[in-house]
Formats: sequence, structure tokens, C-alpha cells
Amino acid sequence: MHIIPLLFLYAAGIILIYYILAFLFTRLCRFETTAMVFWPLGFTILAIALETMTYLWRGEIRSVSRFVTIFMVLWGLRLARYLQKRRKRAKEEDFRFERLTTDAEGNHSHLHAFFRVHMTQALLTFFMAFPIIMANASPNPVIDPINMEGAELIGIAVGGPLWVVGFVLQIVSDEELKNFKRRLENEGKVMRYELWRYSRHPNYLGELMMWIGIVVFVTLNTGDFGFLSVIALLPLFFLIFFATGIRPVEKYLENNLSDYKDYKRKTSMLLPWFPRKAK
Repeated sequence: MHIIPLLFLYAAGIILIYYILAFLFTRLCRFETTAMVFWPLGFTILAIALETMTYLWRGEIRSVSRFVTIFMVLWGLRLARYLQKRRKRAKEEDFRFERLTTDAEGNHSHLHAFFRVHMTQALLTFFMAFPIIMANASPNPVIDPINMEGAELIGIAVGGPLWVVGFVLQIVSDEELKNFKRRLENEGKVMRYELWRYSRHPNYLGELMMWIGIVVFVTLNTGDFGFLSVIALLPLFFLIFFATGIRPVEKYLENNLSDYKDYKRKTSMLLPWFPRKAK
């Protein structure tokens, strides 16, 4: 059996088992927002598991998969730790998860939580895992800087730095927002300072940059089927712009923070730019 379909089957099995266990754990915690912590950890576990499986199959680890695993471990553990700390500080369920786990009568439903949260996360994880799968399926044993072709050089020169910049951007913006919310005098106010002065969602911008960097890196360094990695960007854009990202967050903030509409009018949504002056 060719390694690519085997990797897809292996990934699907790991993801399904992982999210069933995640569902059971959140039932024990009785706090659905815990599912946010499982999201980045799922990619970390999957990357390590696929690299282990590939090593057992081939007896070696390919350079591309090693880099992608490092990327996923750094991103996943950092974000999971940040989300776990935020979950501990939270006094109630995140509004996005509260909406997804209630039935038509407004009652909390285990069935809704299982399918609308955990199985949806499982499906999205599978498609966003395409770069991880293709990195492990790479026919290139090592990355050889001396004998690289043009596309491979572009993949490393663009994809790697893009991921690093996005990673740093997400860390800094998350820390700025955390420190802002920690001060009692800022309760009910909008974060308008530092990176948040130039973009309403610098953390989401960092997330996009990291994943685009991985897709570029994998696509140009894994041979004929590397282009399948691009599929990961479709669920990513859906999540960030519509499902649980910018659109629902901004709607919630507009309804709960009196000056958010003014902030929204003056500040760029995603790409950093100087604030617009009041008319």
C-alpha cells in the first residue's frame, strides 16, 4: 500500500479517537470551553504520531516532516497553554461554545456538543492536517540547500520566515491583550494600544501567517502531491473569518462594549495600518 493513503487513514483514525476522548473529558469537566484547549493540541499529537508512523515505515525521518512537526509542537503547546490559562480565568462559558451546545429550546445538549463542537473540530482538523500528511509523504529524504531547485528555495525562504513572524505576532498580541484585561480599570473597555492600535485582530493575522507559511513550505518541498496542502487554508479561512473568529467575535463585542463600533470604524480589521482619524 502506498504511504499517502495509509497516512490519510492513520490520520483520520487518530483524529476521531482523539476528539471522542476530548468530548468525554469535557463532559467530566462540565465546561465546554475546554474544547478550545484540545484544538491546538490535536495538531501537535497528530504531527508526532504521523512522524512516528512514517519512521516505522521507512526507517528514517524526512527533513520536511521534521520541520512541520517542530512548527506544530511549538504552536500547539504555546496556544494550548494560553487558552488553558484563559479558560481558568473565565467565569462562564465562551459565548461561541454556549451557542453551539444548546438545542432549539435553549437547553444544553450533549448530542449538540458532540456533533457541533467535537465532530466538527475533528472534520476541520482532518482537512487542516493536509500539510502534515503531505510533509510525511514527501519523497525527499533531506533538505539539501546546496542542490535545491528554485521552488524549494522559495518554499524555505518564504514559508519559514512567514511562520516565524506569524508565531511571534500571535504571542505578542495575545500577551498584550491578556495584560490589558488583567487590569481592573480596563473592564468594559476596548484594547486600542500597541499592536491592537493598528489591527483589530493581530492574533488572527499571526495565525493566518503561520498556516500560510507551512502550506508554502510543504507545497514547494514535497514533490508532485504537495499542492494538496493548500486545502488546509479553506477551513482555516472559514474558521477565522466566519465560524468562531472575526465575524462572531465582533458581533459580540459590538453588543457588549459601547466604544467598539468607534474602534471598528477607525482600525483596520486584519492587516496593520494607521488608525483613521475621527471625522
